[in-house]
Amino acid sequence: MNRKIFISFLGLGNQEKNPPYDKVKYVLNNNTTSCEKIFVQSAILELSDIDFDKIIIISTKKSSTNISKFKDEILSTNISKFKDEILDIDEKFDTSINDISDDLFDLDGERGAWNWFERLNEKIEFGDNVVLDVTHGFRIVPIVFSAALSYLKRAKNIDILGVLYGAYVPPKKEESYPIVDIKDFYSISDWAEGVGRLIDDADASFLHKIAKKEKSGGFVGLNNVELLGNITKLTESVRNIELQNVENNARNALDVIQRSITTAKPLEKQILRMIVEKFMSLISETPIDRIYSKEYLILQMKLIELLATHGLYMQCFTAMREWMGSLGLAICSEYGFGSKNKDEKARRYAEVFVNMLQFEEDKWKFDEREDVKKIKDKLYPSFKSLNNIEEIRPLLVKMQKVRNGFDHGWTGNHINGVPENIQEIYKETFRIYQSIINSWDDIVEQLQPTIESVQNINSDNVLINLSNHPSASWQAEQLVAAQSFGEVVDLPFPAIPPDRDTAQVENTAHEYLDKCK
Repeated sequence: MNRKIFISFLGLGNQEKNPPYDKVKYVLNNNTTSCEKIFVQSAILELSDIDFDKIIIISTKKSSTNISKFKDEILSTNISKFKDEILDIDEKFDTSINDISDDLFDLDGERGAWNWFERLNEKIEFGDNVVLDVTHGFRIVPIVFSAALSYLKRAKNIDILGVLYGAYVPPKKEESYPIVDIKDFYSISDWAEGVGRLIDDADASFLHKIAKKEKSGGFVGLNNVELLGNITKLTESVRNIELQNVENNARNALDVIQRSITTAKPLEKQILRMIVEKFMSLISETPIDRIYSKEYLILQMKLIELLATHGLYMQCFTAMREWMGSLGLAICSEYGFGSKNKDEKARRYAEVFVNMLQFEEDKWKFDEREDVKKIKDKLYPSFKSLNNIEEIRPLLVKMQKVRNGFDHGWTGNHINGVPENIQEIYKETFRIYQSIINSWDDIVEQLQPTIESVQNINSDNVLINLSNHPSASWQAEQLVAAQSFGEVVDLPFPAIPPDRDTAQVENTAHEYLDKCK
């Protein structure tokens, strides 16, 4: 069970008066129940429905003289939740931080701000639930309290149940005075971190977590299931390199965000617009619909750039290698062999194309299966259309080494860790990718003969290969030349026994003539 902790700073008050503070009627969070107390801490402890396990009272050397008076009020008024614990009040109350410096400029001294912050940190356990009273914070105390809360939320995973302020200013004029909860303002640092993680690391998990807790305040409108779900889905598709889904997820998320902006509060609008600005580049003017194309390659480059910006190099290099495979299919689509990402066959084409780029042509070693041969032949025009293969090949080797390092946790042959020039490798790769996109029209122009041959394949023309040399065994250039006449159809040459007479041979010839027709 997590402890419930009350932390308060005990002020000095008017030392010429006894007691040092006016007796005031307080009301907590606009409830109808009230109580009249000298110390606001006493009122909080009585009016709160929380049964605290530990009460930490912090004071300076001067204000520590009020500790006994505060305890006396607790004992004399018999606050109900302490009735059974009066004898153990010193155990429940921790007043050991009672000597902090009164000097405004004492930060690093023996009793300065850093010292009492460290001592307070030692008293907090992991997972504590904390209520903080800041009524009598003075000089730099509120600043230290705020910083302490932000730190403890991260370092010890504390939960802030309330940050309370007793709004009484003497002289007493009203019948009662409110104790208000300003916890919402102490969540601003959480929102700053959540936005930072989202914008800098494409990680929406923390923003999602704090938004779900928001019940009031300037960010409450972001506690929206549809909004948070779509933002999380988008960032996960970025971090997980979901190339097939990232554009659609971005489109859906930004559509929900734009609708939310119309009713959002100013602070909410600011966050939503930052998200739009960050991820708008992942949306193409016309939906790509998972088709391999120049536009799809550009979208992939935007994702690669986003991953590199966030320092997610493992995902970045995975996406860069994927881009090379997609390049072959995108060029293929220019001459009629288009495919969608969701088609598993397309990924086999991509792998073959990367291997074609990675090795010199006379060193290609592909599976001799007929289906692999056909894939290679279809991709060959794509391969030949690139003018910078000599530049691409060594780059692929570098990319592969980096990817292998990530895959093996930088162990074994990769023990030296992530290469220092990883960013330079990324930049060089991105430069080459951009040059390919910029020369796309030249690539298509070089493909013109292939495009024409494919048009013939799609016509009624055929080229019959009547021989014992099936087209699957032809060199790619030979196959492309043959396809310029039409679709290549293999018809094995018949075996003619040497003892056959003229009439039998003529019959076989007429039989194969009919097959050719």
